[in-house]
Amino acid sequence: MIFLHSGGTDHYIWQKQINFFSTNYRVIAIDLLGCGKSDRPNRAYDLSLYMQLLTCLVDNLKLEKFILIGACVGGATALEYAGTYPEKVRALILFNVFGGTATLKSLKLIEWGVIPSHLAAEILSLNIFPQAERLFAKNPPVEDALYDHITNTLNKNPLRIQSRGNYIAGAPSFNKFGKSYQRPLDLPPTFLFWGEENRILHVRNGEEFALRLKPNKFHILKNAGHMAMYEQETATNDLMADFLRLV
Repeated sequence: MIFLHSGGTDHYIWQKQINFFSTNYRVIAIDLLGCGKSDRPNRAYDLSLYMQLLTCLVDNLKLEKFILIGACVGGATALEYAGTYPEKVRALILFNVFGGTATLKSLKLIEWGVIPSHLAAEILSLNIFPQAERLFAKNPPVEDALYDHITNTLNKNPLRIQSRGNYIAGAPSFNKFGKSYQRPLDLPPTFLFWGEENRILHVRNGEEFALRLKPNKFHILKNAGHMAMYEQETATNDLMADFLRLV
């Protein structure tokens, strides 16, 4: 199983899935470039970069027929890879897929020139890369492990503003998953999750995207936000396991 995290976080968001599935699977959860403990090259973090990263990982480890799981930016990358190399992917599981600039109104302001691009990372950091509490359906207690990790580790990294600017620069490359996207004919079996209380990518985005993607299964996780897999670990893990038993 390969896990790809959302933009601006790191592999820790999958900790509860790693613990659950690692007893039966070889689990690989990486930090994408610009995130966590990975390098932070000063360039656009776009779809082609993350596709190259994932392709190199798969090729170097000589992986075949693996399960690919991704959230947000990681979900879009996973979907692109599975559509490009369907013969390599046994199953595809997606959470809150990032659909490009149309998904977030603030990104439109950059494209329209309302917000200067050189100020975008600072001005939009609270919107696109929010304080930790906005990633959850409801404000978690400060002792929550993921909340603490995002607040006191990721959001205090001195290079976070540069990385956020690079994410904003790469955002238009994910527009292909917007309203014109259609499911590839040979896409592997696909399960799409969305958090009902997602404050970053609204659930209506998920419902609209599901109509275009036509996943084999679509499930809205109640009382869950952008970190749906973490907030509703039992439901998520059970549903994933049931789906994988059928593919």
